Amino acid sequence: MTSHAEHAGGPERGAPVANSGVSMLTQYIRNALARAHYEIIQDAEPFYGEVPDLAGVWATGLTLEQCRDSLASAIEDWLLFSIANHLEIPALGDLVIAVPERAA
Repeated sequence: MTSHAEHAGGPERGAPVANSGVSMLTQYIRNALARAHYEIIQDAEPFYGEVPDLAGVWATGLTLEQCRDSLASAIEDWLLFSIANHLEIPALGDLVIAVPERAA
């Protein structure tokens, strides 16, 4: 399984959405996966998936399920990298993750 995540910026930061029993990061990953697009490509891992709202986040797999699992991992990596580096995270529908500013 192959996955890739790179940050390419996003819209302005907003207020976080209230937690509904599921962590905000888990909810964001689920929302991203719901927006994913999949296709079959000519490759050793023929299933390819990407999230159009998250530039640079994609994955491949031998099966659709492997591709989806790898894509979820790529989204998680991208989110954690973005948070750790205080980068903006695009809103997915009503779900917004506000990244705190760096301390001076």
